Amino acid sequence: MSARPTLLTVAFLIGLVTLPAHAQQGPTQAELNAAASNAVDWLLTNHDYGGQRFVDATEITRDNAASLRAACVYQAADLRPFHTNPLVYRGVMYLTTSQATIALDAATCRVQWRHVWRPKAKENWPQSRGVALKEGIIIRGTADGYLLALDALTGRLLWERAAADAEKGETFTMPPVVFEDLVIIGPAGNEVPVRGWVGAFRVATGKPVWRFNIRPAAGEPGAETWSMTEALTGGGAVWTPFSLDPAQGLVFVPVGNPAPDFYSDVRQGANLYTNSLVVLDARTGKLVWHYQAVPHDLHDWDLTQVSPLFTAQVNGTERRLVSVVGKDGLLHVLDREPRASLRGGRHPSRERRASAHAGGSSRLPRPVGRGSVERAGLQPADQYAVRRFGGLVRHLQEGPPARARSGTELHGRKLYPRSG
Repeated sequence: MSARPTLLTVAFLIGLVTLPAHAQQGPTQAELNAAASNAVDWLLTNHDYGGQRFVDATEITRDNAASLRAACVYQAADLRPFHTNPLVYRGVMYLTTSQATIALDAATCRVQWRHVWRPKAKENWPQSRGVALKEGIIIRGTADGYLLALDALTGRLLWERAAADAEKGETFTMPPVVFEDLVIIGPAGNEVPVRGWVGAFRVATGKPVWRFNIRPAAGEPGAETWSMTEALTGGGAVWTPFSLDPAQGLVFVPVGNPAPDFYSDVRQGANLYTNSLVVLDARTGKLVWHYQAVPHDLHDWDLTQVSPLFTAQVNGTERRLVSVVGKDGLLHVLDREPRASLRGGRHPSRERRASAHAGGSSRLPRPVGRGSVERAGLQPADQYAVRRFGGLVRHLQEGPPARARSGTELHGRKLYPRSG
């Protein structure tokens, strides 16, 4: 489910960083809230809470872009795969490998400190996609299910906590997000399979505050969308960045696939809350609303990105929107206020979705035959992939063919404000 591993990652830095490199006791909550307008620092994995991934770097133009050169290079010297998303605050860059957390002078690549974690439990997925930073504290997850807090100035370990169950296959690969005094994160490991969850922990101590079960436990709302079975089922883990609305205190969670990935007879039903946008109260972990993009997934089509959060004029009315995209290759744009699709249909309630996608429903994906994929216009290699991995979904029946290997994985959409 994760993106293709890279055996050696090298950080290339473009020579436009001019600020002196010195770690600060920041950023503050106010700075994090205003990160979208910050054209100097990169404070969150997707740049800002809303995930715009846009910096108004006016010094780079069409005229001089071809002359940009690498100012420095840092060799991470780690052969295990990692997909770090560096943060930059006041001239210091923070990045991760599977076990190391590193602070660099962002203009010279000089190492300021390097902390190496020695695993204390079973290591699972080795990928590490970065850190969270607030008020002089760096927080990251590890392959053996620990949360670590480090001093941003020195790299000194402040606290450690075994937050995930490594023996069950839970591992932290995603970058955490920090809001107020909480660090919010969830484990990867859909294919193990783990039973996905999202949790919040105190920034100061790592003490658990709340947990939301993405794969509902027996008796919890949504559990009725999974058929009874003695087989091992699960999924709903997370591995890509969360988005957050600080004004409303809402965290937007992209949820991965159910398991088993391709053999779904043992998990009849919609399989909430897999392949869904799940919106939680960031302070309490309570479910506010959800949108399931791919009910009863047959293809390992994780929902990978729930960003950017943005506003736009729609039919003369300004609306608060969220972009939702995943491995199915389709872009969904949803209204965050009435929680409606821009196509006009309201999000079905949990009860309606559970009923509509109960085992045997005609709305569930159906197996595909040779004629169907050939008529859809797929190339021979893609025809094989669709048939091999379990069949046809509604995109081949109701719209343009979706290529079996297309879609979005680690990196999300970008919002270009100048386009209007």
